[in-house]
Amino acid sequence: MGLTREPELKGSRVLTVIGEGVTIEGKIITPGSSRIDGIINGKILCAKDLVIGKEGKVSADVQTGSAVIAGAFKGKMEVSGSVEITSTGKFVGKLIQKEAMLTIVKGGVFKGESFISSGNSELNPTDIPKRD
Repeated sequence: MGLTREPELKGSRVLTVIGEGVTIEGKIITPGSSRIDGIINGKILCAKDLVIGKEGKVSADVQTGSAVIAGAFKGKMEVSGSVEITSTGKFVGKLIQKEAMLTIVKGGVFKGESFISSGNSELNPTDIPKRD
């Protein structure tokens, strides 16, 4: 009896890191996971996990598979999986989840609205545009 695995998308194992001291204004699209320790203003499409580090500051519209917020987030976030706001994390804005999987650790801040979406707002890795 053979086991079959779903084929991985090219780039899905990629970890994108935005380091401390880096500022990006615009749109970030990644088929893998991302860690942000710098400043982002704009839009983020992250097919897997998004981590906003302690020093990270994000002001954006975000679509991601899951999120851990240890820094500051302001904007709208659509997540197909879990969201964790750590003891140093601050979320201000609108959170839309496919399922209710929000964890706020003591000391973490959530100020805004939280919705459970009945529709399919999940970011599908095939939605990520291919480079020409």
